[in-house]
Amino acid sequence: MGFWGTIVVACSPVPLAHRTELLGFGYQHRRVQDLGGGWQVLVTQGWQDPPDLALASEPLAAGTAAPVLAAYVCDGDCAALFTRLPEGRTDSWHLATHQVDCGNEHRPRPRARAAAEVVSELDIWARAAGVAPDAARLRAVVGYDKAASAHRSADELVYDLLPALGFTAPGEPHPVAFDIDAEPYARFVGNFGLAMIARGRAVSRQTRPDEVEQPWEAAAIRLELDLWAGLHRDDIDVATLQARAERLWADYRRSRPAESG
Repeated sequence: MGFWGTIVVACSPVPLAHRTELLGFGYQHRRVQDLGGGWQVLVTQGWQDPPDLALASEPLAAGTAAPVLAAYVCDGDCAALFTRLPEGRTDSWHLATHQVDCGNEHRPRPRARAAAEVVSELDIWARAAGVAPDAARLRAVVGYDKAASAHRSADELVYDLLPALGFTAPGEPHPVAFDIDAEPYARFVGNFGLAMIARGRAVSRQTRPDEVEQPWEAAAIRLELDLWAGLHRDDIDVATLQARAERLWADYRRSRPAESG
């Protein structure tokens, strides 16, 4: 299975993972890397529906007073990209530019574009960001045709776009406070974590009012949010988070016989 999620490029004096304006794109901030000059690239996930890139980018551009580029990637197969300048100029397109009927949901839905038109808009965006774009490299990314060349996933193409725009190569990922994919945290995150199960049960109760909410459900959702909020901080009490996770897992295990009965 390929990558599902959003890649955001923005300029900020603090790590992008700490900015509340990023929550419109997602809350599961997986990775942050520096691009030089205060520019960063962030990979995030978290909301079931694809984010509205136009809506999510507006507060980020206003809060940073700098251009924003965002890409929503579907299974590594395609990506919808959206750019915004602080004064309000926006643009959107699809990778590949000619393939808009991809079968995936994008918000806003990009229209078919000529590659040359997209390259021109990206040139404007890059110069507003203070970097020097390489037109030939932009054309190679925007005009990519996987049927005619070695296959590149859509998320790889978004990263290919960064040096084409004029950014330096992404630096090492910012350090994280703990491994969120390791136990006991992994039990609460992801598509099969307790937080997702709890959200699914809440939806089920809308049509099955006889289904009783279990005490661990709200606690699992709160813990998952706190785990992601603390992942990129250096002042987080990791021992307390770990104890909460272990205690809640034990509560969940004790509740299971009651649920099945």
